[in-house]
Amino acid sequence: MATAIRVPDIGTTVDRVKLIRWLKDEGETVRRGEPLCELETDKATSDLESVAEGTLLKQLAAPGAEIEQGAVIAYVGEPDEKLPFDAKPGAEKRTAGGPKRVGRRGDGPKIPPIIRNIANKEGVDLDLVVGTGPGGRITREDVYRARAGGRGRPANKSAGGVGKPLSDNQLIVARRVTRSLREKPTISLNARVDMGGVIRERRRLRAEGKRIGYDAFIIASTASVMRDFPHFRSTVVSEKVFEREEVVIAVAISRGYELYTPVVRGADGLSVWEVEEELLRLRETAESQAFTPDDFAGATVTVSNLGMYPIRDFTAVIPPDQIAIVSVGRIEETSLAAVFTLSVDHRLINGREAAEFLTALKKSLEERAE
Repeated sequence: MATAIRVPDIGTTVDRVKLIRWLKDEGETVRRGEPLCELETDKATSDLESVAEGTLLKQLAAPGAEIEQGAVIAYVGEPDEKLPFDAKPGAEKRTAGGPKRVGRRGDGPKIPPIIRNIANKEGVDLDLVVGTGPGGRITREDVYRARAGGRGRPANKSAGGVGKPLSDNQLIVARRVTRSLREKPTISLNARVDMGGVIRERRRLRAEGKRIGYDAFIIASTASVMRDFPHFRSTVVSEKVFEREEVVIAVAISRGYELYTPVVRGADGLSVWEVEEELLRLRETAESQAFTPDDFAGATVTVSNLGMYPIRDFTAVIPPDQIAIVSVGRIEETSLAAVFTLSVDHRLINGREAAEFLTALKKSLEERAE
């Protein structure tokens, strides 16, 4: 019996992944563990490996398609083996957990639900759209071009005409923050933290030839405090709490206006200099855009520092798969203090525990270099 190839949970924090390209064509021999296709997750790419040996009998998604995790995207089996659906091109039916293939009127290429939803939202008649994707499939860009070409609702003049679609990365961020704001009842607390000790320690380390940024100190102190607060090493999924032993912290890193939140693992066991070395590696990876899904997985707390700008304080959005975020503003020149804002998921962490965590973090930073 043919083996269904599904999109696994590959550490991404969004519900869908994007198929970049197939690495095997239909009819090619496939070995177990051999890459079948390349998938794009939230800010990373990875290969989907085959869980079976045989022949790639059928591809159920085209490059550029957005696919739910857990969906069937291919079948591997013996040559000429009968599939669970009519194997004629474009005649796939929905299988258990598989992607739904919805067609246009007539015998044209099939249209994925996400494309049909976009067309409905934009008021575009898909029968009037010429597909430029593989096999004449209609892409997201085709729908927006049709909308701009007048095959949809009249443009909103007050909004400045026809807008352009969000970039893939912006779309991921938009979905994540929307999901977080929808699911998480959040409370935020802030405190002024004397950074004088950190500044003195930075100067001492710089004299030793070690240039260390403030992020490394903030992450190191946050990690040490998380060791004593189990809820800050936990996540809430379907009203259940999952505590993790390892301390994993995400850090906000920008590349131009693109935002990435890769993780530092085992941060409570690293020195400040070791944290800085890891941050340097992550920044270089952001520049080359060579992240893997593992670079984003497992964090329960994020650190976001805007201290390089004249921002006194701010409240950041907690990532949907995490429990808290620490937001840091600019160090004031007169007092050498910075405002730290802690936002937490109130389903698990109440105001008192958040206050105790922020107090402990303040103490950890202020006691440096004394």
